[in-house]
Formats: sequence, C-alpha cells, structure tokens
Amino acid sequence: MEFHELLDRLRAGDEDAARELIDRYGDLVRREIRFRLRDSRLFRVVGESDLFRSAMSRFIWGLQLGKFDVHSPAELAGLLRKIAERRVCGASRFWLAQCRDVRRHADLGNSPETMYASADPTPSKALSEKELVAETIARLPESVRQVLRWRQDGLGWAQIAERMGPAASPDAVRKQYERAIDRVAAELGWGDSE
Repeated sequence: MEFHELLDRLRAGDEDAARELIDRYGDLVRREIRFRLRDSRLFRVVGESDLFRSAMSRFIWGLQLGKFDVHSPAELAGLLRKIAERRVCGASRFWLAQCRDVRRHADLGNSPETMYASADPTPSKALSEKELVAETIARLPESVRQVLRWRQDGLGWAQIAERMGPAASPDAVRKQYERAIDRVAAELGWGDSE
C-alpha cells in the first residue's frame, strides 16, 4: 500500500490500515518509548505497551480530525517519534508529581494496583478510538465540521480560507479549527492532543 493511500485509509478509520501503520512504524515508536523511558522507577509503573497504544491512537485520532499534514514517510516517522516522546513526558510528569512521586515510594512499583498503571485509562474503561472520534466530531460546531470535511478531502488551509470568504486567512482558519478541536478534546479528557 502506498504512503498516501495508507493515510487516506487511516483517515477513513480502516482497521487494516491501522495494522499496516503499526507494521511499518511500530518498531520505531517502541524504540523511542524505550529510549525515553529510562528511569527504572517510572518503568515499573508505566507500561511500554500502554504508552505505545496511546501514542498510536493519538496519531490516528489527530489524523482523522485533520490536525496533521504529513507529506512523506520521513515526516510521519518524525511526527510519531514526537508523539511518543510527549506521551512518555506526560506519564513522567504524572508519576513524578509530588503527590505520587515514585522516587519517594520504593515499593510502589511492586503493588498490584499500580503494576501496570499509566496516565491513560485502561482499555476496558476507555472509549474505542472510533467512538471517541465520532463523539468529538458530533460536539463540534457545523462550521468546524465543514472545515474537517474539507481537510479530509485533502484541501489545504489556503484553499479552505478561500472557500470561507475574503475575510478568512489560512492561519486564522487553522487556529480557529485547532482551538475548537482542543476544546472538545479537553472536555473528553484528551487535553494534550498533540
């Protein structure tokens, strides 16, 4: 499957495309997570597989919402590395916060309730990515949903601004769109949507 076809199928929610993405880029993301997850105390309470799942779902979610413009495999690899890095940093901030600081509690990693804990909800408690995207889209104003449809059709910000009228600039349209997505993501508990 060609690169742009893969992205189009991911935007459409194709599960085979998601598996293909993981086949192509999964090792790269896992290496980045292992490289960033150096503190052995943190490693005891944050599962590498949880961070991997979180990073990949963040990318797919953002791609489906038109947040990412990726034009080459190298750009995609860089974006996936950055998302993985941010997921590890977020988990580190969460677990090293003063109230839960794993450095102060040597036995924290051995307790059953924190053995596989992470900053993300467990899969049984989390909405599936498709449900989350659908709920996010349903909460957006119609004007933002129209911008999303144009983004999914492959239009750039300049083309969208042109369609919205002479008063709209590409940067203003992009910023309004991203703010709307971020507001809804924060409401749904996905505040740092990369």
